[in-house]
Amino acid sequence: MSVPERVGRVATYLWFLAATVALVIWIRDPSVFTQESMAEWMLGWGEWAFWGFVVVALGRGLFLVPSTPVVLAGGVLFPDIPLAVFVFSMAGIVLSATVIYLLPGMGGYDALLERKYPDKIARLKVHLVKPHAFWVVAGWSFFPFVPTDVICYVAGLVRMSYRRMILAMILGEVPLVLGYLLLTQRVHGLLE
Repeated sequence: MSVPERVGRVATYLWFLAATVALVIWIRDPSVFTQESMAEWMLGWGEWAFWGFVVVALGRGLFLVPSTPVVLAGGVLFPDIPLAVFVFSMAGIVLSATVIYLLPGMGGYDALLERKYPDKIARLKVHLVKPHAFWVVAGWSFFPFVPTDVICYVAGLVRMSYRRMILAMILGEVPLVLGYLLLTQRVHGLLE
């Protein structure tokens, strides 16, 4: 077994262990993973709360956690530093897209996505080999009710250029993340 295969296997086992621990915690007490309880937990960290947000923003994609609640929580928790929340939120989104595009087998992402979204994946495979693939990825990434992980996974399957995929995904995600942050700023302003 080569070194990359061993690293991949160790990463898969670590991912599985972390997911199992999270699942056990969730089964014992589902309220632990609500947006409110996570926000309260992070604020309890005091000055380290922002760095906790950074870790969550960068690591959430490894567990296929959607970015929307993390971005919204960042906007609510840190209304005074929206640029930093934006930068780390986008960094986490790009990191997640890159891992799923380049390493779909890590952590069983491929099996999970194929099982959960078979029809979407089949349709996307057709569209991502056409000349308008860039705009399909951008549009999919902009729409908040579909998982961006799926489009990144399929882009990797059909061998779409990484550069085209990541640029299109960023083009779609930037206005969405900015919109979320503007919404949290607006709500925060109304509550003051």
